[in-house]
Amino acid sequence: RLDDALPAMDDEDKQIGVEELSAETLAALQAFLHSKDEANGVTEDFGLSQFWYTDETAQTLAQAVMNIADEAANAADGGDDEGGIAILCSPTCLKGMRDTPEGRSRKNVKILEYDRRFGETYPEEFVFYDVYDVEGLLREHPEMEHAYDAILADPPYTESETVVATLEGMRRMAKLPITPKDANGVPGVDFTPCVFVSALLSRDIFRDFGFRPTTYRLSFSSKFATPMYTYTNFEPLETFPLGSWLEDGEIGDQQNAIVQQQTA
Repeated sequence: RLDDALPAMDDEDKQIGVEELSAETLAALQAFLHSKDEANGVTEDFGLSQFWYTDETAQTLAQAVMNIADEAANAADGGDDEGGIAILCSPTCLKGMRDTPEGRSRKNVKILEYDRRFGETYPEEFVFYDVYDVEGLLREHPEMEHAYDAILADPPYTESETVVATLEGMRRMAKLPITPKDANGVPGVDFTPCVFVSALLSRDIFRDFGFRPTTYRLSFSSKFATPMYTYTNFEPLETFPLGSWLEDGEIGDQQNAIVQQQTA
């Protein structure tokens, strides 16, 4: 409660303006207003394995997926259209997008999410989504099958069953294959660029879906100790602000660095 956070004030104190508040009182007031903003929005539900990104991370991921969507949408015709984006299980990425000038009015974006609270926060963008039931999603929304130029996913759990189910959902919603290889395993074919946030994936998933971890370090607003990686099926470049691909020998060092960053 604000009453508990603020120092006691007499009647004279109650008449002063914000500019005259003590540093202690002003800090307590700012902390209260921040928590009030969170209550008016959507707070983390740890029962749903929700851990929100910091604003910097949310906006970086949003910028990356906007850039790759537009590049993919215009690669064939050289146009200047906005690419369609599907964001799976990452509502703070959508918030990060809406907090940027170029993402504020972007139209062709959907947030696919299990938590129905976001239907109130983002009524035009929200689509209820159970990562284990992509068939049910596409029966209800057939227009979403093979409809998106870029996809970002951050599944709620990191075990293989959830990761593979999420990747299957991405495959069904992507305009083109999400694996940048043809049926014979030859690289270089057209594909839908994707960003995937997860703990360290097995090499089988690397091989099967063509994703590799990048050097970009995610930051979370709460203490979150599990090392999380940003994977891409495209090589990160300067226009996609996610660092570079990690080499095999760098993964252990990166894992230690992530743990230190997230527990500091």
